[in-house]
Amino acid sequence: MFKLLNTLFDSISINIKIVIHFILITIFSMGLTYLITYDSLEDEIQKTYFKKLTAIREIKKTQIEEYIKSIKNDIFLLARAPFVIKATKELSNNFLNKDFTSKVRKYDKEFLKYVNKKEYYDIFLIDIKTNNIIYTVAKESDFKTNIEQGKYKNTNLAKIYKSIKNSKDNNDIDIIDFQHYNPSGGQPASFIATKVKNKNNEVSAIIVIQIPINKINNIMTGNQNWENEGFGKTGEAYLISQDCSMRNDSRFFIEDKMNYFKQISDIGVKKEIIEEIKKNKTTVLFQEVKGAICNNILNVKSGIDIIKDYRGIEVLSSFAPLNIQGLNWIILSEIDKKEAFIYVNQIQDKIFFTLIAIFIIIILTSIIFSKTITKPISVLILAVKNLGNGDLTKRVNIKCNDELGELATCFNNSLDKLEKMTYSVEHFTRLSMTDNLTQIHNRLKLNHELDIEIRRAKRTKSNLTLVMFDIDHFKNINDTYGHDVGDLSLIGLVNIINQNIRKTDVFARWGGEEFMILLVDTNLDSAILMVEKIRIKIEKNNFKKITNMTCSFGITQCKKEDTKEALIKRVDEILYEAKHKGRNRIESQ
Repeated sequence: MFKLLNTLFDSISINIKIVIHFILITIFSMGLTYLITYDSLEDEIQKTYFKKLTAIREIKKTQIEEYIKSIKNDIFLLARAPFVIKATKELSNNFLNKDFTSKVRKYDKEFLKYVNKKEYYDIFLIDIKTNNIIYTVAKESDFKTNIEQGKYKNTNLAKIYKSIKNSKDNNDIDIIDFQHYNPSGGQPASFIATKVKNKNNEVSAIIVIQIPINKINNIMTGNQNWENEGFGKTGEAYLISQDCSMRNDSRFFIEDKMNYFKQISDIGVKKEIIEEIKKNKTTVLFQEVKGAICNNILNVKSGIDIIKDYRGIEVLSSFAPLNIQGLNWIILSEIDKKEAFIYVNQIQDKIFFTLIAIFIIIILTSIIFSKTITKPISVLILAVKNLGNGDLTKRVNIKCNDELGELATCFNNSLDKLEKMTYSVEHFTRLSMTDNLTQIHNRLKLNHELDIEIRRAKRTKSNLTLVMFDIDHFKNINDTYGHDVGDLSLIGLVNIINQNIRKTDVFARWGGEEFMILLVDTNLDSAILMVEKIRIKIEKNNFKKITNMTCSFGITQCKKEDTKEALIKRVDEILYEAKHKGRNRIESQ
């Protein structure tokens, strides 16, 4: 057979031989180009989306963890607030008296103000001696009931009450996962609780905060602004617990309920569950997430994969466990595979039809246009190889108006979009580390820098000092002059600090009117001198409209045995001492 083909080839004219050679070369080149381009684009787009999803996942993960941490911090401080201790004593003593209602109303204003400020759903006080719920802000049907013997004794509120009550640690703070809570209309409810101690340091009650599901929804959905957060038209982030049910509402339930119910019905979700979701207007606790992640959820580690989501749709998924003691939650950041690869599929079709057209043209004009055609192909192959190596900066420079030119344009446009996606991920990361008002570092950034600098100080045995300060009577400034003036005052204060610290120091807004300065390679005495200068400059500065303003400072130096949490707790206590001793002063330790 080979000899026959060789004889036939020898007998044909040179022109036909050239055409055959060009056809074979063209078939090989175009096939190779098609495979490399498609595989490289698919691989790069998949990698880019996984990086993007992972970055968004980490931002959301940090936001949820910090939110729960802030609630724990709130309840820790609230349990020690004088008005809470006083309310506990007075309401416990008058629970069976006629004027109990008037006593409750006496504390409503202060509790309600706190709830509205923090956007919590409810706050409970439960008498530890009688097990009676002696106060709630919402005054639902659980109010004035016995939590251990009443009809709500099997709720998660009762469980967390018993857990804290039986805890030997008087400072223990516990959290319990969401469950349906009948007094709140069967809506999902989660609780955080700790002990309230009286002036004699005896435990008198348990204080409980009911965590709002809306706040978690807002964090996970970006206030329903998925596209601006980089999720496109089908992406979302959501939480699941160890029972493999959701802990925030599905994007598809929020955006298009009819299509959502059709999708989950098509994959076999029971009608009873669908009716419950419709009735309760939430997917939390009802929508199950099946698959490999749920098969061994307690041992899930951070990762990426292409899986089928709860709608039965293939998605690119980036997942990780949350670091919240007491909650076995997994966060997933996903986008439909179809949307992620839409550009690959479009380019695949264009490449295919373009190569067919090129093949026909080469058959007809192989001798005349061989060099003109093979050169652009070589350039394109090189560009695709660069892309395969992860280089997104190289563009295909083919100045012609034929099919190869169109292919080059599509290729360059795809690279442009990939670069924009990469920039978006970097932009989101930068925003997550910056305080929106003052444009200095935020709490997340400071926590990150504290971890680094504490390790460095211990490793190099160098000095590290932490300063925490807040504005004296800042609430009065807001109440008297308005929040706009308060914001201007914060910005003016930040400018003073920035002008009086070093570039190596880390300056961050801790929250509200509280700030921290991390002074590297600085001992306590040097820090006190520097902060005293700052304190005086603040006191003498004329701020717009409010004339003057003062601050109280707490300063502490990192010790050999310090953890980040211990250092922060100590400087917070020192600041409290400065405020307790009269404000506009420095306390150190």
